[in-house]
Amino acid sequence: MSRDAPAALAAELAPELGALREQRLHRQRGGPRRQATADHVRPLLSAADQVLLAVLYLRHVSPQTVLAEMLSLNPRTLGTPIKLVRRLLQEHSVTITPTTFCFSTGQQITEFVGAGTAVTARQQLSHALSDPRLTGLPRADLAALINRLSVQQAALIEHRRHRQRGGPRQPGTRGGVFRQKITDAERMLAAVLNERKIANRHVLAAAFGISFRTLNNALADALPVLREAGTTIPHAAVRFDNAEELLAFTNVQGQQCSPGNDTPTR
Repeated sequence: MSRDAPAALAAELAPELGALREQRLHRQRGGPRRQATADHVRPLLSAADQVLLAVLYLRHVSPQTVLAEMLSLNPRTLGTPIKLVRRLLQEHSVTITPTTFCFSTGQQITEFVGAGTAVTARQQLSHALSDPRLTGLPRADLAALINRLSVQQAALIEHRRHRQRGGPRQPGTRGGVFRQKITDAERMLAAVLNERKIANRHVLAAAFGISFRTLNNALADALPVLREAGTTIPHAAVRFDNAEELLAFTNVQGQQCSPGNDTPTR
């Protein structure tokens, strides 16, 4: 997101966020307030704070414990607002795309931010595999395609996980953050490359640095969405027999790239 985007999102969600908080407190009290709400009491976390922390958490930047430690707060203080914001984001069809790296300490986050616009090796790899010569699409068109299909893809993934759990997600079960082996955007990129027939799945898995099984699961999530969208992906003129040839073609080491725009999609 741009620096202004979280504040704008918070302004949009603030009224509903306040209403959800009052509903929760009403249940905890077992009835209405005995006294009117006081304007002089400053909340521990403003609506903007809650939305920002929820975005960082849903981006898989770090576990809640790390965010709480950086703010000198009890981790339980963050759990409820993050849960409420996540619920509102889902209701507003706002998708927060997970990042490809996860920090385990506050010091790591501080050092990363202090380094400026550092580009991770994973971002360089995704940028290289998005080469128009491989995807058959200009980068802007590929980004638009991924952005347009992200909501359907997220819904399909959640449906699959619902079947695996045998029911809806239980409140409070997601206490931490795990690092994704492949992001939702990379799933769709892998699906495009698979449809382009630039290599077999073993080669694609090696190129993305993931296992064959992980790639198959990723394609199971992305291919149905891509095909249902009616997007025609023509076969590529080249085909690679191994990941080394594929990555050499994109000249991974020599790519001059910048992180993609991770604006939430609606």
